[in-house]
Amino acid sequence: MTSNQDKFLIKNAFQQFCHTTNNIKIEKLTGGLSSSELYKCALNNKVYVAKILNTELENRKNEIVAQIEAANIKIAPQVYYHDPEYRIMIMDYMNYRSVSLNEMRNNFLLDAVVETVTKLNKLPTTTSRKSDIIQEIQERYAYLITTNNNLDAEMNSVISYVDSFETIVSSCPKILSHGDINPRNIFVKDENVILIDWETAGIMPKFFDLAYFSMMCCLDENSDLHILSKYLGHPVDTKNFKIFKIMKLLARASDLFYLLYRLHQQNFNFNSKISDFKDFEYYQRVFADDNHEESQEFLFAATLSQLNRFLQDVNNLD
Repeated sequence: MTSNQDKFLIKNAFQQFCHTTNNIKIEKLTGGLSSSELYKCALNNKVYVAKILNTELENRKNEIVAQIEAANIKIAPQVYYHDPEYRIMIMDYMNYRSVSLNEMRNNFLLDAVVETVTKLNKLPTTTSRKSDIIQEIQERYAYLITTNNNLDAEMNSVISYVDSFETIVSSCPKILSHGDINPRNIFVKDENVILIDWETAGIMPKFFDLAYFSMMCCLDENSDLHILSKYLGHPVDTKNFKIFKIMKLLARASDLFYLLYRLHQQNFNFNSKISDFKDFEYYQRVFADDNHEESQEFLFAATLSQLNRFLQDVNNLD
């Protein structure tokens, strides 16, 4: 159901962009974890996406600026219009499908993702959003530790490791990054990878985008070495691989604390007993293949699995 306020914003945007709204068709798109609203809009025999952004002004501006810059090098949907307050943007409709986890095991697609990330990381850092991954994790931990979620011991263990990574992370070069490269945000167009959903784009530590992508696609060590050597342009040494593995652990911590925070904001009952949660890859397969699977129970089970995987992987860091 399209709200009257959203419909007004969309029609006003198309009036500015196309100078007409005659016979416009507006259909709300569902699925995904973004706070924004997405609409498929058909006008003058062309299909667009209207995105209404519900974040703070600085974050709205950074998202749109980052997507425009990425679109200029053909790694994001083209942005045709945004209003002066950055409340809405009109962009290309991606008439392509996102990828499955099985497809991401293909070296061709892995190389295509690395090429896209490399192009993005080389862009000038014009966005003002500097994402301190560790600080964001610490802030969510500080909030969650005051709530009744029955996970204090596990969260304390995770945050102690996160704190120990601070010196290494602070020494890493900071570059323009997407921040949320997961299967739902990866589209393949003419053998090129296009990334959507630039809400979390900002200045982040080197390797974070690749590490987050690897984590969300459940890549194994051989695939990690493949994408990292492709990115670096030479074989991976021990130092770089350890930094990459730390970034992958931070990606896990960031994801699990984000989901716990989101669930708490939705008044989820953390006393729910889920003792038979599956391996993390199971949830990622479902997440990649079903854009509408985002029930609280599913997200909580996936978070417990992510937590378990973090504690396993941290023991294999060396």
